[in-house]
Amino acid sequence: MGITVDEDAYLRDFAGKPGMQIIRDHVGLKGDDAVSLYERVTNNYWQLAVEHAQPTAGVVAFLDRIASVPKAICTSAQRDSALRMLDMLDLTRRFDAIVTATDVTLGKPDPEPFVLAAARIGIDPTLCVAFEDSTNGLIAARAAGMTCIGIGPGTGATAELADGWIVDFANPALDRMVME
Repeated sequence: MGITVDEDAYLRDFAGKPGMQIIRDHVGLKGDDAVSLYERVTNNYWQLAVEHAQPTAGVVAFLDRIASVPKAICTSAQRDSALRMLDMLDLTRRFDAIVTATDVTLGKPDPEPFVLAAARIGIDPTLCVAFEDSTNGLIAARAAGMTCIGIGPGTGATAELADGWIVDFANPALDRMVME
């Protein structure tokens, strides 16, 4: 479409938001045009994901270590897409609840998805730890009252939103961060 998005703009304005919201707010399409673009992007995404998607390093071992702790996924993906990816990565069974963009009225950066995720596992949001890889997700989790751990290659401009930061779930400091 001739739209260029640099990494800073992507992380600030796109990452962690539902696709249709991005199309509406940043591309300016509505109705059938927005749906058509969403479907094209989704199809292209799945072509890449089927060949290349892998769980974040260390996440399976981490989830298995905390198997008895109630856990929820809180994603900006639509339900069918989220379940497809979680099933493909053999992660679905490791969570007690899955909250998607389909389940909420307001997506990230609004706290609604995180508040719903906490409710579904029966835990007060202020007692939850959220792992987030996007600025919008960190804003949403923080607004829900959760402890926030940023995850990814660098803290960038969002460092102040996280209580801690890890590159991946293989980080030896992770257990200490979560158990404190």
